[in-house]
Amino acid sequence: MVAEARGCLARQIAADSAQGRYRLEALENSTKLKELAYAESFGPAAIDALDGAEQVVQCSWAYPNADGVATVFVARLPTSTRERFVASLRDSVFIERTAGSAVIFEDHGPQRRKSMPVSYGFVEDLWVTHIGVLPLFEPVLRRTSELNLSQTS
Repeated sequence: MVAEARGCLARQIAADSAQGRYRLEALENSTKLKELAYAESFGPAAIDALDGAEQVVQCSWAYPNADGVATVFVARLPTSTRERFVASLRDSVFIERTAGSAVIFEDHGPQRRKSMPVSYGFVEDLWVTHIGVLPLFEPVLRRTSELNLSQTS
């Protein structure tokens, strides 16, 4: 499911790029961008959750030679890891909301970190992370929800 989400998302971004919506370059599973997320965007609870994930894929998109960037992680979390992480988010500066079957936590105050805005979405055992300013979080979360529901049907 996690690899399938990455493939579908990459195809959608490519299709949007072909229609002129974005002119993005894509990087998959970039060690440098993962290390940057660990150092600047994730707190200890997010790092623990990502380290405890059963599967993780990471994709990043950016406008060439510009600051417009988004990094997305899709991870499958064990129940206990997810519960601990969600509890820590509820006891933090993150704002909680729901969208369909997803539980979302957002922190758009990057002054608390050295990073860009961060959003986390949970759909059953999947965790979607979005770091950046490109408007990709909602489409990624929506497609992940669709794929996850089709896997359990």
